[in-house]
Amino acid sequence: MNPYWLFFIVIMISCFSCKDKNSNNLENIHKTNTRQNIDYAFEQILANNNTSTDSLLYIVENTVNDSLKIEAYNKLFFRKVYSDTATARKYYEILFAIGKKTPYGTVRAYNLKGIYLDVQGNYDSAFDNYQKAIELSQNKYPNVEGSAYNNIGLIYWNRGDYFGALFDYGKALSIFEKLENKNLQASVLSNIGLIYMDIKNPEKSDEYLKKALEIRKELNDEYGISVSLTNLAKLYEDQKKYKEAITLYDSAANIKIKLEDEIGLSNTLYNQSTCYNHLGNFSRAIELLEKAEQLCIKNGSEANNLTNIYSGFGEVYLNIKQPEKLAAILGKMKIQVDKHKDERNLKNYYSLLSKYYELKNNYQNALIYNKKADSLFYQLEGIEVKNAINLYETQYQTAKKEKDLTDAQLKIAENKISAKQKNIWLILLGGSIVIGLIVFRNFRTKSKHKQQQLSLENQLLKEQTHSKIQEQRLEISRDLHDSLGAQLTFINSILDGLKNSSAKLDEVVNKKINTLSDFSENSIAELKNTLWVLNSKEINLNDLKKKILNFIKNASEAKEDIKFNFNFDISENFKLNSKQAVNLFRAVQEITNNALKYADASEIKIDVQQSDNYLAIKIADNGKGFDYEKEKNKSFGLKNIENRIEALNGQIHLETATEKGTVYTIQIAL
Repeated sequence: MNPYWLFFIVIMISCFSCKDKNSNNLENIHKTNTRQNIDYAFEQILANNNTSTDSLLYIVENTVNDSLKIEAYNKLFFRKVYSDTATARKYYEILFAIGKKTPYGTVRAYNLKGIYLDVQGNYDSAFDNYQKAIELSQNKYPNVEGSAYNNIGLIYWNRGDYFGALFDYGKALSIFEKLENKNLQASVLSNIGLIYMDIKNPEKSDEYLKKALEIRKELNDEYGISVSLTNLAKLYEDQKKYKEAITLYDSAANIKIKLEDEIGLSNTLYNQSTCYNHLGNFSRAIELLEKAEQLCIKNGSEANNLTNIYSGFGEVYLNIKQPEKLAAILGKMKIQVDKHKDERNLKNYYSLLSKYYELKNNYQNALIYNKKADSLFYQLEGIEVKNAINLYETQYQTAKKEKDLTDAQLKIAENKISAKQKNIWLILLGGSIVIGLIVFRNFRTKSKHKQQQLSLENQLLKEQTHSKIQEQRLEISRDLHDSLGAQLTFINSILDGLKNSSAKLDEVVNKKINTLSDFSENSIAELKNTLWVLNSKEINLNDLKKKILNFIKNASEAKEDIKFNFNFDISENFKLNSKQAVNLFRAVQEITNNALKYADASEIKIDVQQSDNYLAIKIADNGKGFDYEKEKNKSFGLKNIENRIEALNGQIHLETATEKGTVYTIQIAL
């Protein structure tokens, strides 16, 4: 190309990156240059991620090249889909019209329509449009095919199907790597990083999110940078680095304001509000959530964004103990959950509803919705899903390394061809290197496969061992249930029969029958508690919470004159071994039973807080208290409680005095 033209095109590109004030320059350049050179300049402008909206509109108005129009409308769509959905819809409809003479327009239109429906929360319709885009673009338009796979991955992810999401993300990433499209690679890497964040793997999450941010900084992609900053801030938030997270959220919000991305801004404000909630600045959290809600409603964005915001309100109202406001928010949240049928949000709704009933001291309903939330949690984030994701990661990394090795071999082959005229010994040496690399690669591949096979065999052996242990535990629990349980139930039935005919018996015998009946019922209850541990494959904090909640429900029904206040705050659902689970439950049970039997209390408070790797339990009653020094050596119950906590290497502190009530404080490391 003539240097003069090259210089002139550079001037054109710089002019196009400006806004309205340079529109006259654009028109003058358009008039004074050939169509070929103008289209080349338009291509360079479209390659810039930060091209102004005015420049994109100028291109669609002045080019006759359909491919350039399609790319310009594609970029314009993304500028509007999160802030002006009506205009975004107009853009993909224009592409359908262009598609009548240029198939590429139809393919782009289906993909954009899918995104539009996705933002509206119409996942099924969005999925159908993505599939149509893939069908029409295969072997023709790989950039659109990869984008559609990435978008389907997002739908799977929102529905809690992590493996399905990563499977499609893998397809998208493979396509974008072949195309050497760094912008789209960054998008997929970012999504994979977020999935690792969801399954509590911060190291992998950090790796993928930072890869995405590096690429976006290299491309000077402001929108992408704002997304990556938001994602990294969320990772810091999950690690409880709230102040660092707020700083990153501020940077992301400033970019989104500049880009007029109101939906993206609402998401950032919601995330930032959760940090302030954790820091105890509830007024600031509510202020940010109100702004985020207004932006969502203004732009007609529902589904995840609005549901997350309502969930954020709910967490704040829980912390400041305002059940009426929480109830109102739950009503709004339920509308969104029913409308969009998103199981992840349904799980959050059940969890908040359970906590609402705890605030209202309705432990029966609290237990019901806790179990529903727990069931969905295991469905969405169970061990099988994590294993599937680990398998995906192994497959992806293996494929990537093999690709890198293949690329290296191709490069060697190219160098070999270019060196034909060199000394024959060098050619033979080069051939030997290639053969050596192939042999090395085969050896390495076999070794890697052998290691993977051994790893899988070890994992299988562990699973089989665990399965056998579990079978033995189940067999023991069945024997206990069928033998001891049946005998106790039989004894209880006989005692009930005797009680019904107790009028014919004297008072002493009648009293003994009632005592035996109570003992039998208590024995059955204790047997059930033992079977709970034996039957459980895994026990975690939420299982312990359900068990205590069920115990309180029964106690509150038996002692209607006593008010119970129960709070169990779980920030991370740690696993417990059977020893921890049994001793903690028994300690809570015995302390509470003592208060019920001896304290003459009108109120019992049970507060459990999990912070980092520690669990703190506080049980207080407003009863008559007792003289600890007098009772400590002769009370088997007190000694038993202390022994249980000591067995867990925990600490227990008791505050009590006659007519002063009783407070137990327990702390253990998890």
